[in-house]
Amino acid sequence: MTDTTPPPAPPDDWDPGDPVTTEVLEWMLIACAWCMQEDGAVYGPIFERIERELRAARKASELQDRARRLLAAYTSST
Repeated sequence: MTDTTPPPAPPDDWDPGDPVTTEVLEWMLIACAWCMQEDGAVYGPIFERIERELRAARKASELQDRARRLLAAYTSST
């Protein structure tokens, strides 16, 4: 099922040597979905891996945010 829509472009300020951020993982997931649309389920395992990595990155970010809020509340009460 070939589509004429090109794959999504990477984030403007991202370089392959840079750390992989949540934004980059989101882009990778969309790009992989595009590949699956073009070439089929062969990319399924990669898609699932990126989903797992994205969930883990979001969880880590939420954990850091909760820790910062707790520390901020503690330091403002002392």
